[in-house]
This record gives sequence, structure tokens and C-alpha cells, in this order.
Amino acid sequence: MTPSVIENFIVGIATSIVTAVAVWSWNKIYQSRILNRRAAFFGLLPKEQCFAVMNQNPKSLNAMSHSDVQTLVEVVKLAEKIEADLKVAPFEQFLEPPGSVTEFCLGGPDSNQRTKIHLANFLKGVRFNPYMPGNPDNIAILVQGQNFQYEKNQSEHAILARFFPASKSHPVILISGQTARSNQGAVHYLIENYDYFLRKKFGSGKQFCLLIKLYSPLTYGYKSAKLEKDLTKVAFIPFP
Repeated sequence: MTPSVIENFIVGIATSIVTAVAVWSWNKIYQSRILNRRAAFFGLLPKEQCFAVMNQNPKSLNAMSHSDVQTLVEVVKLAEKIEADLKVAPFEQFLEPPGSVTEFCLGGPDSNQRTKIHLANFLKGVRFNPYMPGNPDNIAILVQGQNFQYEKNQSEHAILARFFPASKSHPVILISGQTARSNQGAVHYLIENYDYFLRKKFGSGKQFCLLIKLYSPLTYGYKSAKLEKDLTKVAFIPFP
């Protein structure tokens, strides 16, 4: 080969290497930014420890329903996606004060005592009616004059909230449904929407409280979960 051909060949190889390195570096930076945004939404740093606080089946102590097990599995997968160090603890054994670490609190107040206390202390505008079989207001969610009833196999609701117990504290992510299936639906909605809709609307520092509804869950399952109403303006204000 002539010197000019050799020079062009070397220049071409060098250009390809520089381009490949530039593309790799840009992709690395881009993926790092995505990871940092996701982690910030949950008040975490990559590799930082967080907790999933488990509920239990109120009809069978020391046991979880199948849907709640699946909910926990989805939270574990979510933590892996944002590269967090997730620990799992039953609610009666997790004695950390809220805000000390990022916390995913799973289950309604009848199945998780920690949820009950969180609602009473931080989401004072939200109440769950107790389990009252035969009563049309059985396990209804009450929010300042609004009554969101549970209709078996027709409509189920869940509260999906993020709140900060104190300034500059880690958030609590509360997933509190009328049923185990609605817990699963709320987590499904969170996973599908936190990286775009929720992060863009609430950022990394705003509290929110959303009512999630499952439509015809017997037919469509937990993936029918949709945003029914944004309750943020009233959820943190005590009942009059």
C-alpha cells in the first residue's frame, strides 16, 4: 500500500475508535442520569439501603396472601432496577422511625399496623372503614366527604402516597389497598408511571397521595389499575 493509503487506513481506524469511545461514554452518562433520576424519586442514592415493610393476612396471622407476595416481589424488582439495597421486614419487627430510611410500606391498615399509624400521623385526611361484612361501606376509603366504596370483583381502590415525615428525611412510599389485589395494582401503577408521569409531576421532593382504582378486576386483574383521583390537596389535611 502507498503511504497515503496507509495514512487513510490509520486515520479511519483512529476515527472509529474515537467514535466508539464517545458513543460508549455518552451512553454510560445517559444511563447514569436515568438511574440517578429514578433513585432521587425514591429518596435514594444508588446502593443505599431501603426497606419493604410487609403486611400479613388479617384472616391468617403470620401469613401473606398470594397477591401480597407478588406485590412484594414487584417491589424487590423495582429496588433492583434502581440499584437500591432492599431489606424486607415484617411490620411488627421494623421499629425504625419513619424517614430514617426510604420505606415501602405495604398493605391496608387492617393488615399492617404501621400503615394504620402512618395514616393517623401523616395522612390525616384519609380514613379506611373497618372490615364490616354485609355493610355497603365495608373497607371504604373516606377522604373529606368523598366515599370510595369497595365493590367485590367490580371495583377496588388503593392509596398510593409518598410523604416525608420531616424536612430532609427519606420518604415513605405507602401502598395501602382495600384488598391484596388492589395493593398489587397500586404497585403495578407505580412501576409503570414513576419514571415519567409521577417524576415529572411531583419531582423528587413533593408529597403526593393518589387514589388508584381497579376496574372489573375479576376479568382484567390487577393490571387494570388506573389513576382515579389525585387526593394530594386534601389527604394531608385533618378531617374537620
